[in-house]
Parts: sequence; structure tokens; C-alpha cells
Amino acid sequence: MKKILSISLFTVLLCFFLCNCSSTNQGIKVLTNHMTETEKESISVDPLSLLDKTYSYPWEFDRAATEEIRDYVSEISIYDEELDTTFIIHVTVPPNYKEGKSYPAFVMTDGVWRFGNHPALWNMMKDGTAEDVLLVSVGYDFSIDGTGDFRSKLLYETKEEFLNFLTNNLMPYLNETYSIDFSRSGIYGHSAGGAFTHYAVCHSDLYENQPFHYYIIGSPGFWSPNFLPFQKEIGDFQKEYGYFDRCKKSDKELYICAGKDEDPDYEEYYGENDTTLEGVEHLVERLDSYGFDNYTYELYDSHHYQYIPEMFERFFQLYYHK
Repeated sequence: MKKILSISLFTVLLCFFLCNCSSTNQGIKVLTNHMTETEKESISVDPLSLLDKTYSYPWEFDRAATEEIRDYVSEISIYDEELDTTFIIHVTVPPNYKEGKSYPAFVMTDGVWRFGNHPALWNMMKDGTAEDVLLVSVGYDFSIDGTGDFRSKLLYETKEEFLNFLTNNLMPYLNETYSIDFSRSGIYGHSAGGAFTHYAVCHSDLYENQPFHYYIIGSPGFWSPNFLPFQKEIGDFQKEYGYFDRCKKSDKELYICAGKDEDPDYEEYYGENDTTLEGVEHLVERLDSYGFDNYTYELYDSHHYQYIPEMFERFFQLYYHK
């Protein structure tokens, strides 16, 4: 009897991992919302207010370009108990947005900078050079300097809790307002955020909710002294956190990118660790060794972050083209 139960449990676990590693999220329109009552009660939805305030730290956006899309942007404040943090989420709907119609969502970490990319992507939709997509940037309470230690802690030390927030709280909540096509939705991260999106895809199989199909891993900071201490064992990120041991196949799609000229930018931090370019090259080599070829790897004529606007345009041309 014990042997039969053991086999049954193994079968259930195997099915769970195979289901979450393969394409079972196709067509799913509902995710399970795990928000607590306190978190739900914290939510406020307002018009865009960035243009009406002054800031002591650099929210990077073009005011004239942002004014053009102002009426298409919602500013959502959400408190997360696990992180004890209030997030500011900006959601920009397409120019011809229709309620009830399903759209992919493109989620960007580091909203303090990336909200500034909304106007250019919105105009690609307006011009017909990209299909309609919901633009979502995840920032922090305006009272937090999201460019400093808080960002590093969020994306490195508390990356598990942040992934929980995105997967089990934010995306299910957004789907209650916007009909999201999760089978074509993506998440972007750069530098610390690139290390985070690598972590996110390598843990995606451990969640029932599957809000993302595309993962952009931009110039991942695998070398950062703020990243390395929070690896559970030495080199676990270099084993993709065991993802390919658990998942014999995966339908996730990766877009891996960096700047050709960026290695000198942070050379004082590398020590005996890989440089940025060595890190992404070794990641690609490992993916090949796993037999995983569902990725695109591109280098840009750029330093560490200057290529991001060009990269977004390129990504939309590849994956959200008309």
C-alpha cells in the first residue's frame, strides 16, 4: 500500500512540474489571487501624478512625451505585507484599448527608470509598428529612493518575496481589471533586474500561477557583491537553480542581451567572478548544454544601459510585431 501511495505522490509531483514547465498556460485567463485582505484594502488607483510632483531622486522620463500618453496611464499603489513595501505600478493601455479585449502584458522592473520607456513603446502601437500591449512598470513608493540600497535588497536579498508579489499578487490583481493574455506576456529586468529575471524563470515551475512566457535577461549582474552573498550555495545560479533538473522541457522564451562595450563599466567589482559579458556567454553555453534552444541572444553596440531603448524596440519587433 505504501509503495502505491509513493508512486501516486511521485506521479502528482511529476505532473505538477511537467505542467508548469510546458505550455499549459496557453489560453489561461485567470490566475489565483493570493493577496491578503490588508493588501487588497491598501490598493488605490489614480490618474498619473508623476508630472505634478518634484522629486529628490531621478525618475527618468520625458515630460512632454509623457504628457501625450497621460490619459492612458493608471497609477496603482499596492502594499505587500511580505516585503513590507508599497509599490507604485504604472499601467499604460494601448491607444485603441478596448475593455474586455485580451492583451499581452509587458512588465518592467525598475519603474523609476523604465516608466520613461512607455511613451516610445506606446507610439510604436499608435504608428502600427507594434501590436497592442499593456505596458506595466513596477516602481516604489515615491518616498523611497528606488535607485539605491532598497533596489539592491529587493532584487537580490528578497528576490523570492518579490517574485511572490509579482506572480501571486500583482498579475492576478491586474487581470481582474485588464484581460491579460498570459501566454504572450513578458517580464524585463536589467543588471540587478537581469539577475532577477534569470532567477524568476528558473523558479517559474514552482508556481501554480504562470503569468509570464517571455523573460528578458538584460546585462545580468551575476558578479555584484550585493548578489553573491544571497546565493544559497556557491554557484547555484550557474546551475539555473536546478530548473533543468526538474524540467526536462520548457516552453518559456528567453531574450538575453548586453552591451558589447560594457565590461569596463564595473570592472572594479568583478574580482575572480565573471564579467558581465562572460556571465551572459556562460549562461548561453549552459542553455545549449541543457538542450534548451528557445532563446535569442543579442549584443548591442553600447555600454551597460544605453542600449535599453533600442533593445525594447527590437524586442517588440520580434515578439509583438503586427
